[in-house]
Amino acid sequence: MPTTTKSNQIRPAQVYQQLVLPALAHCAKGDSRRKNASYTALDALKSGYAIFHLKAPSLFGFRPKLAIEKQNLHSVYGIDRIPSDNGLRDILDRLTAQDLNEGFHRVLPFLESQQVAPSYRYWNDHYVVSVDGVQHQCSNKVKCPYCLERRHQNGTVSYFPFDAKRCAGLP
Repeated sequence: MPTTTKSNQIRPAQVYQQLVLPALAHCAKGDSRRKNASYTALDALKSGYAIFHLKAPSLFGFRPKLAIEKQNLHSVYGIDRIPSDNGLRDILDRLTAQDLNEGFHRVLPFLESQQVAPSYRYWNDHYVVSVDGVQHQCSNKVKCPYCLERRHQNGTVSYFPFDAKRCAGLP
């Protein structure tokens, strides 16, 4: 197991500022909506990130109820205006995943600059990555072209997205 010392610890704020925010800003450049739109694509992307980072139970449950919650979202995530759930979907549906994928190219250089990556090198100076399949949700009605199908013995069909998650580690 790699040791974590004060010299190679990464603070969450560093990760957000140096990895997440630049990737979201790059993705927001693909926003093709009019310039005077009520909400920016960057605010929508930051809101989407915050929803998952804070493990909000729903888009509706994420909306701040108190002024202090709104202030906290602004100070931690830099969100100026939070779109409604429909507004968030409308904005994010127009952006391409290909633009967001650009952010993944920043991860290894960032870890190397923080002196974290070398402690994960193993055989022949390579990194070991574990891959595991994950099913997110399942529906009998809702599906997309990328969903997998599961045919049950009772004749029903359920649809689910499947993803392969990666994790760097040492044997």
